[in-house]
Amino acid sequence: MLMDIVLRGNKDGIEAAREIYNRFDIPVIFLTAYSDTEILRRAWKAGSYAYLIKPIREKELLSNIEIALDRHDREKELKHREQWFSAVMNNLSEPMICVDRDRQVCFFNTSAQMTTGWKREEVLGRRLEQLIANFSPWQERTLQAVLDSGSFQNWSQVEVRGKQPADRTFAEAHLSPVRNEHGTIVGCTLILFEEPLKDPEGAECEAGPVSQETIRKNYEILCPWCKKINNSSSGEWESLESFFQNNPRYSLYHCTCPQCAKWLFEGMEKSIESEKIRFPEGENLH
Repeated sequence: MLMDIVLRGNKDGIEAAREIYNRFDIPVIFLTAYSDTEILRRAWKAGSYAYLIKPIREKELLSNIEIALDRHDREKELKHREQWFSAVMNNLSEPMICVDRDRQVCFFNTSAQMTTGWKREEVLGRRLEQLIANFSPWQERTLQAVLDSGSFQNWSQVEVRGKQPADRTFAEAHLSPVRNEHGTIVGCTLILFEEPLKDPEGAECEAGPVSQETIRKNYEILCPWCKKINNSSSGEWESLESFFQNNPRYSLYHCTCPQCAKWLFEGMEKSIESEKIRFPEGENLH
C-alpha cells in the first residue's frame, strides 16, 4: 500500500498505516514531501517498508515496491515458523525448558508451567541456576559441554524449584544443543521426565552424561520432522524406506537434521533476544 503521510482529518498517514498493518498485515510505503527526522522516526516505528520523498521517480517506486513485498513475504514465513515451532514445543507432554548461551531461560512450555506452577513470564530471562534447586558443579560442567561442544547430556534426580505447592523432582533431564541455520550453537533444551527412560534391552539407563558415541552405538538417529535417518556407516541422511530395506531393526534416537534445523530454527537468535526479559543479577526465584 502507498500511503501519503499528510491526510485530511484527525489522523495522519502514519497512524492510519499502523492500524492497517496491525489489522490486515499489509506492507506500507510512505510518500511525503517532508524529510523531517521526527516524521522519519515515527514512520519506521509504525512498520514502514520504505519512505520516499516527493517527487518520486517511477523506477525508484517500482524497486521499493518489489523490496517491500519480498521483505514482507520473508517476515511472514519467519513468523509462521516461529509460531509453528512454539506450538510444537508447547504441545509436548513433557516439561521443556530452553536456555540461551548465557543460560537464561528463553522458552518454558505449557507442561513446564503446569508442573511447576510458574507462569512463563515469571521465568523468562532467569538463569537456569535459579530454577534448578541445588545446582551442582557437575551439572554446570555438563551444561557447558552442551553449549561448547554440542554433546548430548543426561541428568538424574533433577529438582526444579516449584511455585506451588513445592519443588518437583524429575527422574531424568535430557540436554540437547540448539543450533541456528549456520550450525552455531545458540542454546540448550532440557526435557524433563517423571520416569527414567529405558535402554534398548529394557533396563534403566545409568545416571550421568550420555555421549554422542554412546547414542550412535545403541541407536540410529532419526529426524522427527522429515523422517530421514542418519546412516552411521555412511554419515548420509536417507529415507526410512531406503534404510530399512538394507538394514535389520534398530532402536531410534530423535535428532533434527541440518535442513530441518535451518527451516525450523532460522531466526531463533532474534526471537530469543526479543522475548527475553532481563532481571537484576543475582535475583532468585525464592
